[in-house]
Amino acid sequence: MATSPWDPPVGTYATDAKTVVGTDPDITVLIAETLGLKLDLVPVRQI
Repeated sequence: MATSPWDPPVGTYATDAKTVVGTDPDITVLIAETLGLKLDLVPVRQI
């Protein structure tokens, strides 16, 4: 899933500057786990 990590609290980077955290990633992880899917979060830049 592509996500924009430049819009807290919807999405931002954790203190390691690599892990995307926020409400969008949290909800997406829950959906993927419920469906039994592997999730790959890809940070993208909005234009």
